Amino acid sequence: MMFEIFKSVSITGDTNYQGSSAQKKSRDEALVAMVASDLQPLSIVDDPGFQKFCKVMDPKYKLPSRTHLTEVLLPRLMDKVQQEVRDTTNKAGSVSITSDLWTSVNNAGFLALTCHFWREDKGMLESFLLSCTRMEGSHTGEKIAEAIRVVSCTFNIQGKILLSVTDNGANMLKAADILGLRHLGCYAHTLNLVITDAIKETPQAEDIKTKASKIVEKTKRSTKINDKLAELQKSLGRKTPLKLKQNVATRWNSVFEMLERLVEVKDAVSLLLASTDLGEEVDSFQAQHWQAAEGLIEVLKPAYEATLELSGERFATASKIIPLTRVLMAFYATQERTSEDPLKRKLSSNILRHLVRRFEKVEEIRVLAQATLLDVRFKNHCFRQDEKKKRAIACLNKELKDLYSSEDTTQGPVVSQTPSKRRRTCEAAGLWDSFDTEVQQQGSQATISDNSDIDLRNFFSLPLAPRKSNPLQWWKNEGHLKFPMLYKLATKYLSMPATSVPSERIFSTAGEIISKKRNRLGDENASTIIFLNANMK
Repeated sequence: MMFEIFKSVSITGDTNYQGSSAQKKSRDEALVAMVASDLQPLSIVDDPGFQKFCKVMDPKYKLPSRTHLTEVLLPRLMDKVQQEVRDTTNKAGSVSITSDLWTSVNNAGFLALTCHFWREDKGMLESFLLSCTRMEGSHTGEKIAEAIRVVSCTFNIQGKILLSVTDNGANMLKAADILGLRHLGCYAHTLNLVITDAIKETPQAEDIKTKASKIVEKTKRSTKINDKLAELQKSLGRKTPLKLKQNVATRWNSVFEMLERLVEVKDAVSLLLASTDLGEEVDSFQAQHWQAAEGLIEVLKPAYEATLELSGERFATASKIIPLTRVLMAFYATQERTSEDPLKRKLSSNILRHLVRRFEKVEEIRVLAQATLLDVRFKNHCFRQDEKKKRAIACLNKELKDLYSSEDTTQGPVVSQTPSKRRRTCEAAGLWDSFDTEVQQQGSQATISDNSDIDLRNFFSLPLAPRKSNPLQWWKNEGHLKFPMLYKLATKYLSMPATSVPSERIFSTAGEIISKKRNRLGDENASTIIFLNANMK
């Protein structure tokens, strides 16, 4: 029946919309928007099935040629969306950016640049992809800096960049230095380095990781072994068999995910090892190795949860860096001190040492300290060192007074200073236990000097918000009425991301566009489609 429908359709027509008509233009615009939003190939206009479908939907609409779509319609939509983004970034007081590099299946390098800021006219956190452009030749710091400079000028954000978040590559650090940008290494990337280094320095942990990886490798290489593992899972009552996960050095948390999945199907894997010759090194995975794997999962889980928490939230997360660093250090210090398992104690000790090495000075980063103080979920409760907390409050107090001076405002709002308790929420125990316990013991009010601005004193007197709430939403709904000057600082600092995940997510889209099946797509068209896909909302 379907073929009969198509056979009855002629893709030619006697009366089509005129090229300059509103009907023709609106349908052309809808077509190119669909191509960008759904990542359709530009050649879709040449597909007979699609041509016949369009003729059924509107007999008067004639599809544009692929050349017209590529050379006229796509650039026209690009100009329109780019201007809309530029008009919005023009109004931003300050922005934060993330950037990352990616190599396509064609071995072509691309640089993605995203920006994040508070949009006052809509009362929301705004994020845009500013570019995902081809980077030819060596990816030096100088070339990256020039690419960022050009994009910054295009969207009028030069001089507005509060923070640049990238991975810890030397070329990215060099680019930030050349441009004079305040740089923050992606927290998730840095935390992954902490875990990787700690495992390498813990021989037993490294041995378990290697053995587990070989089991997964043997299973994935052989369809026969993979099918046997699936059948064993079914025989043990699992309706939908789980696939093992392999450790990938460049993927965050992959050691944890590999071990967690392996232990999840432990019984089936044990039967597989007992009944199948996978090699001497793999067959030697005995009861003590399973016990060690379970211990590693327990130790690695807080770092895994921290990465997910920062990477998965819909709102900016830089204000969580200081609190998360503190709770992670507290967890691993406790494990080092109290664990009776030598492996867990040793690995925790190594993780703690690398956390201190990489994050010891995080409370000295002014923008992060300001963000934490202005986050209604944390305020001053997350600093490990009292002196750094006092310094951060003093800096915030000075910035607030400077803002009053620039606004010619002499009096801030006054709210009740009645002591209050943190609102309780039903959350699972785990990573944040030490923080929650301390808040309950000490109360939610901050102690600051008498010469602090009344806004600060009143703000700190309020109860902490639930930890899973959106701090910017609180400032939008309540804070801007009670503390209008603090609100300006809060929306500035709470718009900063903690990771370069926004840029890295762009490459998931890029991988779909520049795939093995579409590897002839030109760089300029690829960049255009990636830009449109990210920004058409």
